[in-house]
Amino acid sequence: MKLLEIVKSLKVGDVGQLLAAPSAEMSVQAKARAFFLLNWLGGKIEKRREGLRIDLLKDIQKVGVLNEDGDFTASFDDDLSLIRQTRTAKTPDSDAIRELLLAKGIEVHEAFDEVKSLVLNPSKLDHLISLGHFKQEEVDALRKVTFALVPKAGAVLTEEMKS
Repeated sequence: MKLLEIVKSLKVGDVGQLLAAPSAEMSVQAKARAFFLLNWLGGKIEKRREGLRIDLLKDIQKVGVLNEDGDFTASFDDDLSLIRQTRTAKTPDSDAIRELLLAKGIEVHEAFDEVKSLVLNPSKLDHLISLGHFKQEEVDALRKVTFALVPKAGAVLTEEMKS
């Protein structure tokens, strides 16, 4: 049976069965088909999830409510909300720091420790700032900022997810 035929032959409950059926109750053939299908779907699901995540990060900023931490929360009915959390890296981006050092004529080893590769040393970087080689704001601007979507299910949705 071709993959497209397998997918087309699935009924509404089949996907749930693929995810929930105890493997001990499945034949080897059923397990093999389920494994193959889930493996195939996995990449497609991840690609779709990431596309939705990117869209929702923008959407939540537009329709959500901003809190004191700079996060946006959008609520849908009483059962689901999404939080667009701002996450800032603890250290600045290493490549960007290297470029800043180069632009200022400072040796890389002044801010990085050599192990097998160069690792940014926050203490050395703080020392360079205290010497006036760069401003704290210049370094802070080099911190990567990422965002996370944190789903929170309400009571009704949580109950439905249990069954």
